[in-house]
Amino acid sequence: MSSNEHPLERAARLVGSQVALAAALGVTKAAVGQWRDPGRRVPAEHCPEIERLTSGEVRCEELRPDVSWGVLRGAAVDESAPLPAVVEVPAANGGLTEAELDLHIAQKAADAPPAWPLTEGDLDRHQARKQEEASRAA
Repeated sequence: MSSNEHPLERAARLVGSQVALAAALGVTKAAVGQWRDPGRRVPAEHCPEIERLTSGEVRCEELRPDVSWGVLRGAAVDESAPLPAVVEVPAANGGLTEAELDLHIAQKAADAPPAWPLTEGDLDRHQARKQEEASRAA
């Protein structure tokens, strides 16, 4: 592995190919390729599955360092704990930050109970952000 290999390239290599990784995640090869582009990110809901597909060789923390994965791992003490243990985390400032919202979506993908309740405003903001990302990708 080269020291500057993108975590997604490493994941694709470990899974077999970018096509195989995309198929396992239920997305297109183009979507996986776009996640490597500057300013783009792997959607947080796919990170736990990528970690599982690579047997932990590509960690959620590498893919999305902006998300507090320790909350999912329940790992304030042990960062190597497997997903998806959860601890209670209060919503910040009466609403969720984008990273908290991404973490909540990742918890749903990992079949973990949410660490905090979502509000209607959080869901609307998340949907608007996803639509904006899709329009930029088009």
